Amino acid sequence: MRDRVHPTDHYFRSIHLGRIVGKVSPARDAAMPRTARELCPHRPVLTRWMSLFLLLSSLPVVAQQRHAATGLVLSVDRAHHTMVVSTNEMPGYMDAMVMSFNVPDAKSLEPLTRGAQVEFTLVVDKDSSHVEDVKPAAPMS
Repeated sequence: MRDRVHPTDHYFRSIHLGRIVGKVSPARDAAMPRTARELCPHRPVLTRWMSLFLLLSSLPVVAQQRHAATGLVLSVDRAHHTMVVSTNEMPGYMDAMVMSFNVPDAKSLEPLTRGAQVEFTLVVDKDSSHVEDVKPAAPMS
């Protein structure tokens, strides 16, 4: 007689360390979840997705910005792979100014002399910048 669940019985339960404990009838006890996994069966999947999201959101963005540029060569330092150029405006990026640029490809500096018009691509990373595709500009007609 005591095994039957009666509507007036009082049942107490509490969650302690992932298991449900307390005064519960056997019929009710069988239907109640025992562990946190039974309470939330999708928890391992959610944990994996959250871990992946946190990993991807913590990665630095390594996008390079590339800008076509032209200008007048003021000096060339072949030993240090640099050139100083009076650049024309790069619309949407920077005004015309005199700047020193790193040139990783030393061969592209060979044909350059002071006063030459040049075209190049300015590559800007998060922490550095350099120029690529340096070539004399086509003469204006």
